[in-house]
Amino acid sequence: MALDIEEYGPLIRGAAGARAGLAGYMSWVHGWEVRGHQRSWVEALEALIRKPECDDDCFRCRVHREKRLLIVAPPGFGKTDTLIEFVSWAIGQDPEAAAFGFFSYNDNIATERSMSVRDVVWSGEPTEQNERYFLVFPHLKPARDRPWSQERWFLRRKDKGRKDPTLVAAGMTGSVNARRITGMVLDDPHNWENSRTDYMRMQVRASYNTTARSRLTADGWQVCITTRWAENDLGGYFMELGWPTLRTPALDENGESVWPYEGPNLGYRTADLVKLRDEDPRSFMLMYQGSVVA
Repeated sequence: MALDIEEYGPLIRGAAGARAGLAGYMSWVHGWEVRGHQRSWVEALEALIRKPECDDDCFRCRVHREKRLLIVAPPGFGKTDTLIEFVSWAIGQDPEAAAFGFFSYNDNIATERSMSVRDVVWSGEPTEQNERYFLVFPHLKPARDRPWSQERWFLRRKDKGRKDPTLVAAGMTGSVNARRITGMVLDDPHNWENSRTDYMRMQVRASYNTTARSRLTADGWQVCITTRWAENDLGGYFMELGWPTLRTPALDENGESVWPYEGPNLGYRTADLVKLRDEDPRSFMLMYQGSVVA
């Protein structure tokens, strides 16, 4: 029986567009239209797992070659939601290879991120979001004989003996021992508590090097999206290492908000950002502009 194109055509086209690109996926599945300050993020994230068509020396091609990306952005600019949507899309692109690690500044926050991704991919209580996800990636199903918990979960794979979860979550000083991950997400690796002193910041660096990075496969990708906390925080360390970096300041070169206010929890008024800057210039330059000042 042929499908009624007039009735089902929009669903077919929407699902195809969501499979084809991250921006289309974010729009059709999550109802989020990529804002201007996020466009470069989305293009670079997509390049982590998909080779850009240009195949030259542009920024996206560099990201694809090096398989690493640093995004520095202010608080409240949609960093975490973007990563959750990216990871959900990336799992659907290649569920057989997906074995991702999601790290944040503590175990609880990382686990919440894992649950957000899991509930998009598969949920016992259907929502419009995960029903649309199923239309985009219809072959994804949970492996019921493997763990399906908050901090780690498995999708069904052809290789049933593979021990690595589809997604595992941990705090920056947590453990992912005995795991091999093909993609690493560092979502806000710092907060006030683990960035107060040089010693704490060095602990986060050490944890990245000895625990998180050591679990990454040779061809695995890694992305860090963060607000700056100090000159020698993890973002600063990645800059020292030469990671491809996108820095999104809250105020542009004309002193205007790069994400104009849209409503509660959406964007910032320029006047409010200027007030924050005038009250504490040093902290504002660091956390909202991504620049270290004396």
